[in-house]
Amino acid sequence: MDDPTALPDIVRRLVDTALGADGDSSPALRRAVADRSAAFTGAPRDPGDIPDELTTLVDKVARNAYKVVDEDYDRLRDAGYSEDALYEFTVAAAVGASLGQFERGLEAMKRARARR
Repeated sequence: MDDPTALPDIVRRLVDTALGADGDSSPALRRAVADRSAAFTGAPRDPGDIPDELTTLVDKVARNAYKVVDEDYDRLRDAGYSEDALYEFTVAAAVGASLGQFERGLEAMKRARARR
């Protein structure tokens, strides 16, 4: 890998599948969810324009996933989201947070190499 901040192919494929494949939610919305989640890690991302009712779930997954409770999903089901869409949003938020942390780690390695 010439650029130490470039994502490995396997990671890029995982991200593309999770965020870009057909599903109950649109790929654009899943990408916005992932961007909002990644922004919490300090990754340089536009936090994504998502519907207000999704912000609580996305923010919890990004910051403290263990705090997500059944009521979070019940509220979104009541708002009209399908089980599949809720799963897709949860995965997108987790991918975004993980990817943001991964990118920050790669950037730190790049800075450390530059100081040598």
